[in-house]
Amino acid sequence: MANLQPFIKFALLFSLVGIVTKLFLWQKGLLLDNPEYAGMGYLLSIMMACFFSLHAIRRSHSVNSKYINDYKYGMKSVAITALIVSVFTYGFYEYIDPEYFPNRISTIIEKAEAVDPLTIKSPIDLTKEDIIKNQTRNAKFMYNSANHSVISLFLFLLLGAIYSTFVTWLVRKFT
Repeated sequence: MANLQPFIKFALLFSLVGIVTKLFLWQKGLLLDNPEYAGMGYLLSIMMACFFSLHAIRRSHSVNSKYINDYKYGMKSVAITALIVSVFTYGFYEYIDPEYFPNRISTIIEKAEAVDPLTIKSPIDLTKEDIIKNQTRNAKFMYNSANHSVISLFLFLLLGAIYSTFVTWLVRKFT
């Protein structure tokens, strides 16, 4: 591990921190009512990996680097962290907590069954069966391990790119 680039070291370290945080929150039962805690923990891990990677590279190569090179360096750390976290997310919902998504789907279906079609303002007439069918289809698309991990990867990369832009500017300005 001593020969690894700093961006790989920080990506691995903060991926592990995000994964351990999710497992801790899951074990304590805190994800049942607030599943966004895990996402925020992962996002914090991605931000920390980016920041510390950029800080390390600026300290060692402060004079010779261009903004775009520093940005790419930060994004390498973001990409590795996001990939590791997304793969773990797939494995978590597929093997560790396989009942999470079916429970979410059944909750959505129950809510759809309780809806009165007359209270919905829609340009088309919806029957109760249409509402239940649409909600079930949407829930099954959104709440499965593969789609959730791919969407998470995309969003983490997007937010990481925005954050890397900002942090690269800050680190270059103050180091």
